[in-house]
Amino acid sequence: MKRDIYSELMDGLDALSKERQDKISLKKTRVKRIGAMKGKLTLPEEFDASLTHSLLDAFER
Repeated sequence: MKRDIYSELMDGLDALSKERQDKISLKKTRVKRIGAMKGKLTLPEEFDASLTHSLLDAFER
């Protein structure tokens, strides 16, 4: 007896879709867009300042 793998797969997918049908929501969720914070991030002036001598010495050890 040969197995019909395609029909078994389709039967499994149909059963899965019926099971999940009640769990599907068409309600839109609000997702933050990439770049939504553009222009809102401010860095302090000393952000690119060189390290103090004590910190440089600590890294060189």
